[in-house]
Amino acid sequence: MLWHGYDDSDAIRVILEASGNALEIWLRRDHRHPAISLELGSAEPALCCMIYGMYYNASRRAWARPGPLWLIMKLKEAREATQAFSKSIKATILIDPPLLRRVKQTEETLWPLLLKDRLDKLVVATLRDGYGLPIEDLTYAPFYGPIQLVAKLPHTSIRVDDLGDGARYALVMVMAAALARRTLLLIEEPESHQHPGGLAKTLEMLLSLAKKNETQLFMTTHSLELVRLVEAVGREAGISLATFFLERDLSRRLDALVLCEGPSDAELLKLVDLLGHLR
Repeated sequence: MLWHGYDDSDAIRVILEASGNALEIWLRRDHRHPAISLELGSAEPALCCMIYGMYYNASRRAWARPGPLWLIMKLKEAREATQAFSKSIKATILIDPPLLRRVKQTEETLWPLLLKDRLDKLVVATLRDGYGLPIEDLTYAPFYGPIQLVAKLPHTSIRVDDLGDGARYALVMVMAAALARRTLLLIEEPESHQHPGGLAKTLEMLLSLAKKNETQLFMTTHSLELVRLVEAVGREAGISLATFFLERDLSRRLDALVLCEGPSDAELLKLVDLLGHLR
């Protein structure tokens, strides 16, 4: 399903760069696992599958050892680049809407880490200010069944699972952002299930934490309103932003329209017009 139109006759090639290292990944129909190019940028290079320890291209396939000296050296370079790159992105965090189906697992994993430095206060503040909930604290307790995360209100308590998908998604995003330090935080459609007030407060907390923790934050969205909101929040907080509009043309080429850091209202209006024409 990764190939446009299910046409897998051409390889998908992705070049990743981090900490001065470049890695070219190939996805080919004749091999079920991703392969690493041993000749960066070559049209048909020797490829290496780290999982099976094999190298191959269109005309040959063999085990990595024994092999010619040039191949052994290339494999050594590829392994070193792979290890360096893996170290750079090891702590990368991906948050997407399907995570809502595993909130309990996420809470159990992150909650002890949050409590250690009392970062749970940030989660409480987001839920209280963004969703108008008079939450005084969060705690794990046996509550009408198994032990689970419970929100303590002034006169009663409520399971976090009963707060609604918007609040639960916000909770997961803020929990992850509070713990992410000097890494990448990838969030897919942060506007999912959110109402404007809650989303605005969540974004304020996300951008503030990203700046404080030196985390690079990437967000994907189909919502122009989210773009406007992120731009406004970032501008007020003095955080640099860049907006990219991705579009694939009829020839299957994917291009990015790059708006300057912190796009102005005029640029956003141009984007609105562009979206209208494309539709």
